[in-house]
Amino acid sequence: MYLVSIVIAAYNAERTLKMAVDSVLQQRYENVEVVVVDDGSVDSTAEICASYGDRIRFFRQKNRGSSAARNLGISKVTGEIVGFLDADDIYLPNKLDQLVDLFEEYPEAGAVTGAFIQKVQGGEKITPEPGRVFKDGAKHGLIDYFMCEYRGFWVVHTNTILVKKTVLEAVGFFNEGLRFGEDVDLWSRIAGRYPLAYLDEPVAIYDRTNEQSLCYSVSVLDHGLEYLYGRREEKMYISRGRLSSYRLFRDKILLARLMLSIYEKNRACVWGCLKKLNPLPRNIRILIALAALALPVCLWPKSLR
Repeated sequence: MYLVSIVIAAYNAERTLKMAVDSVLQQRYENVEVVVVDDGSVDSTAEICASYGDRIRFFRQKNRGSSAARNLGISKVTGEIVGFLDADDIYLPNKLDQLVDLFEEYPEAGAVTGAFIQKVQGGEKITPEPGRVFKDGAKHGLIDYFMCEYRGFWVVHTNTILVKKTVLEAVGFFNEGLRFGEDVDLWSRIAGRYPLAYLDEPVAIYDRTNEQSLCYSVSVLDHGLEYLYGRREEKMYISRGRLSSYRLFRDKILLARLMLSIYEKNRACVWGCLKKLNPLPRNIRILIALAALALPVCLWPKSLR
């Protein structure tokens, strides 16, 4: 039986941390190690962790951000499989049972993941929608991460993924230099070299009801998007079979950077993005839509006014 190590990065998480930790300790899968890293909290986060005694392992660091906290946690784990949980979210009781079974079913997989429940203002929704990822009605299987992302399927979330520790050691940990896109950066490094298995059932709950509006500056967003787009394929060791879908995935990131550049009125960056974009039908349709939005309303078709 695998030892599964779950890393929880916590910052001023006194209100929700116990709920998160308990959701891991109460898993039906029992061979679990919980590693909590306090990222310089000034509330009672440390006291809450101390109350668990030897049921969890607890570490503290100066406030350096969630990526640094997770990386410290990864360096301390002893399990063969590593997972992550945000301090204000929870695992569903069968998560580890179900996802560890996927490692048995697909031993070639470097990581496994599943759907999740988003708690939003006004209700809940399963993401991705059931039945969207597999067209044949399958409940689990290997997926092309890049194609799923290109198609708009959010198949990997920090709270849903389990990764073999050897895979993390091979591709590297979270990029502490990024404040935006650091999770996507890691998932894409994993998916570029290893198959991913996906379970079409929710395994975690992501609470967005108290989420604040994006606090990233335009420069932070642009830096993250530029980094994600600018990575060279050979340095990421993208396998030949995944190159075509990876390039589509990069196009999607480039389109996001293009829209940000339009918002910034950065003509040089807009032109640079247009020159790099592949002339695929889907990309052209998006460009036409963006161009139409830039037109004065009086020039729109009457049906759209």
